[in-house]
Amino acid sequence: MNITQFLLGSTAVMLLVAIVLSYGEMKSGEKQHGLQQSASELMQDNVRLQAEIDRLRSGLVAPKQEIEVPNAMTDSKLAEIEQQNELLRQQLAAEEEMRKKNEAMALANMQPVRTAKEERRARHISIATLMAEVIETAQQGEISIILIDVKMPTQVQVNTELAIRRGDEITGRLVVSNISEGNVFADAIQGSFPAGAIDVQVGDELILEPRP
Repeated sequence: MNITQFLLGSTAVMLLVAIVLSYGEMKSGEKQHGLQQSASELMQDNVRLQAEIDRLRSGLVAPKQEIEVPNAMTDSKLAEIEQQNELLRQQLAAEEEMRKKNEAMALANMQPVRTAKEERRARHISIATLMAEVIETAQQGEISIILIDVKMPTQVQVNTELAIRRGDEITGRLVVSNISEGNVFADAIQGSFPAGAIDVQVGDELILEPRP
């Protein structure tokens, strides 16, 4: 082998080594880029989760934070960030559950407490004999048509006033306006609905309102 062949062979070997090294660096660079991309997304999510946790705890919105992804990211570092993300998610779920419980307790405490007289009246309403039931409602212009099914015919006549019972409360009042061919019609009494607007629904129970 002369010197020229030796040099050519050495050059070929060097080129092959360079190609192998270049390919390895390229694959390493691709992996590093992928690790940094995943780390960036996770770290941004961690910042968001922590801000939401802080808001639920203090009621204040934290200022936006900038993240800085390390230049050299490894599988182990990415695993640590993933673990932190999972912990933050668990903390946020726990904070949201606690908030719901606190809101439910606050709402329960806001419910008005009945006096003994109110409790007694509610009991009388709940056990009052069912006189009739609303079986159909319709609206024709400004006229409301309410058809009722009378359960106690001897006590329900034209001009009989009936109270709408829902649970143990009176939510409005009707007056029997017409009895024709077995059909009994009633009119809503304006101003007798605590919520303001007339509210009569199919299935509403009608009773003779107990005395105060």
